[in-house]
Amino acid sequence: MLQKYILLFLLSGNFWNYLALSNNAQIIPDNTLGQENSVVVPQTTFESEVVDYIEGGAIRNNNLFHSFSEFNIPDRGQAYFDSPTGIDNIITRITGNNSSNIFGTLGVDGGANLFLLNPNGIVFGQNSQLDVAGSFLATTADSYIFNNDFNYSASHPEAPPLLTIDIPVGLQFGSNVASIINRSRTLLDRPVIENNDIDSFIIPEGLRIAQGQNLSLIGGEIILEGGYLNVSEGKVELGAVEAENKIGLVPQENNWSIDIQKSTVLLIFKLSRKVELMGVATVAAKLGSQARILVLVTISML
Repeated sequence: MLQKYILLFLLSGNFWNYLALSNNAQIIPDNTLGQENSVVVPQTTFESEVVDYIEGGAIRNNNLFHSFSEFNIPDRGQAYFDSPTGIDNIITRITGNNSSNIFGTLGVDGGANLFLLNPNGIVFGQNSQLDVAGSFLATTADSYIFNNDFNYSASHPEAPPLLTIDIPVGLQFGSNVASIINRSRTLLDRPVIENNDIDSFIIPEGLRIAQGQNLSLIGGEIILEGGYLNVSEGKVELGAVEAENKIGLVPQENNWSIDIQKSTVLLIFKLSRKVELMGVATVAAKLGSQARILVLVTISML
């Protein structure tokens, strides 16, 4: 029996603008990494823009670990992670009690993949956008699972051990799995060629990643409220997961894919207004207690 249903409903993205924060990002490191704590340099200049620049963190092998008590970016605000030489993955967790509101630009200064974990929920606002050269994963899991039995947890935060740690191989969800909401409709100017004439038109870009990379949203409910997800020759993976379950991440070169064979996954896919997925979307779902399906949706690319 299908435990939950695919729901369609209408909500205005403008209604949520009241949630916007001040012009300064509210990014507060916690003290769980000791002398390797994250460091936020506020309102500094980066590529001629004023941003909050995130340094520090704990380096293990080719991974850089960060830990925050709060992580929010206001409308038109910008926050960038430093990506030192040799770092392939920036792995972040939020250990506080509040959701993360990403209403501005979240970026990486370099080519590393970016992982963002907040068990209390993640909201991408109408003007949110990504500036990430690698792949991007946002999740409301409780912890990342590594192949040496180490869990980088938000609810039981510890520093990563002084061991060789590779890319996460899974996500562990807690008893209450929060939602990920995407309302991003950031506009993109793009030229169009018709009859050898070049015109310009504006389309919503939304959450966009670099060519050939992965964009993964994995949480309790994946809610697209007029939000766009945009990839070029890459992959969008949307996974909605039941409480107290694990989902596998299969390493693939420099990124990953969802492994539904090792997961208990339930699709709750909420749409409102016009929603566009640009690229190829992989949606994982669970029917009943045993049957699992993998839905591949090919979307015409712009």
